[in-house]
Amino acid sequence: MKLLISTLSLLLLLTIGGLSSAFADDTPQQNLQPGQDGYVGALNDRPSNSFTTNSTSNSSNAITPNIMPGHWYDYEPSSIKVLVRTGNNPSASGTVKTYNFGTYLDDVLPNEWVASWPSNSLKAGAVSVRSYAWYCTNYPKYPSVGADLDNTVNSQVFKSGSALTSTTNAIKATVDEALVNVYTEVPGYYKAGTYGSGRDSSSYNIKNNAYQNGEHYWADQGKTYTWMLSYYYPGTSIVYGSGSAY
Repeated sequence: MKLLISTLSLLLLLTIGGLSSAFADDTPQQNLQPGQDGYVGALNDRPSNSFTTNSTSNSSNAITPNIMPGHWYDYEPSSIKVLVRTGNNPSASGTVKTYNFGTYLDDVLPNEWVASWPSNSLKAGAVSVRSYAWYCTNYPKYPSVGADLDNTVNSQVFKSGSALTSTTNAIKATVDEALVNVYTEVPGYYKAGTYGSGRDSSSYNIKNNAYQNGEHYWADQGKTYTWMLSYYYPGTSIVYGSGSAY
């Protein structure tokens, strides 16, 4: 059973390896076009906005009071298939490997958020990286090779064995939580952003990004992670799935 714990404000998620190198190239990989398998889009809109979404026809900005069963966020997966590219190079070849979902999250968050940041900024990041990965297990990004996503800035930066205590605690503190827009049914995006109060928009927009540095700022101001998610993603809701394996 899912419990809708907060009506927030738009879509969330994704990544930036080390907060600086992720934006070195803003060009789509491999000369693919939107909609083609493997197209990753501009890196400042990570994760890719190119999936086929399970969207509904309602275009209203209002949020429905209930989220019906039968959606990708009903059950948190126990595992995830990662295309592990050599050296975390977004253009390199790689091997598809299966990981425990919780272990995967533990090994993503310290590579996308800074582990020494306040706990509420890490919790906001935890919901973001979980939501994107969870979505990809239902709508794989690389179906032709049997992978849900890869280990680079094309998706989220994953480095096996890199888990740290502070980021793992944030993953555990937000277990089963996902951020979703009830109309588009996709998670949001994230990017480095700036340390301050800036944001992409104060109203619903499918391309709103959370600012990683901005979440650091708001945590320093004493804001909770649920407040931050609402601030950056007008139009979204935090939901609880079930079935976590960690």
